[in-house]
Amino acid sequence: MRHQATTQKVETPFGAMYVHLATDATGRPAGIVISTPGKADNTQLDEVIRRLAGAADDLIKAALK
Repeated sequence: MRHQATTQKVETPFGAMYVHLATDATGRPAGIVISTPGKADNTQLDEVIRRLAGAADDLIKAALK
């Protein structure tokens, strides 16, 4: 299934990061991705970002049940 995404740029002390909200064909939230283009790969910050995005995904899925 293909999703549409809305993106918001967030300025941080680590540089710009982007929060992407994926929505399904009906416009319902389907997931969150937080990207840090090449700024935090394989770091503790990267791990924190991935875990927070995963928790947001879990919350969206639980709210839509």
